[in-house]
Amino acid sequence: MEQASIYEGYEEFGKHEEEQPRKSLFSDVKPAAPSLSYTPSGGDQMSDEMRSMSRRLRVLEERYANQRKSFQVLEHNMLTENKKTQALMHSLQTDIDDMKKQLYEMKQKFDIIGGELASAAKREDVIILEKYINLWEPLNFVSRNEVEKLINAIIEKSKKK
Repeated sequence: MEQASIYEGYEEFGKHEEEQPRKSLFSDVKPAAPSLSYTPSGGDQMSDEMRSMSRRLRVLEERYANQRKSFQVLEHNMLTENKKTQALMHSLQTDIDDMKKQLYEMKQKFDIIGGELASAAKREDVIILEKYINLWEPLNFVSRNEVEKLINAIIEKSKKK
C-alpha cells in the first residue's frame, strides 16, 4: 500500500517556464531582453530547500493544531454528555428507590388488610347468626323493669279480687 508523501506536489514549486520570444510587427523575432534572473548556485538551492521545509513544517504544525482543537472539542463534548448521563442515571436510581419504598409500604398495607379479613366473620357465620336472631326475636324481649311492672300489676289485680 502506497502512502501519499508530503513532498508530492512540491517538486514543481518555484519552477517557471522560460518566456518565449515575442514577435514584433516589424521583425520576425523580438530581441531578447536582458535576463534579470540567474541560475541558483549551491547556496541559493539550500535556501530554497529550507524555505520549502519551513513551509511544510508550518503546514504540519497547522494540521496538528487543528487536530488538537478538534480533539479538545470532542473531549469537552464527551465530558458534557457524561455529566448529563450521570445526572440522568442518578435521577433514575432515585426514582427506582422511591418506587421500591412505595411498593414495600403497599405490601405492608395489603398484609394488614389480609389479616383483618382473615379474622372477620365468614358469610356462613353471618347467615347462622341471622337465623338465630330471627328465631329469638329480640325485639319482643322485655326489660327487667317491664317484667317487674307486669308482676306488680298482676299482684294488684289478684289482691283486688
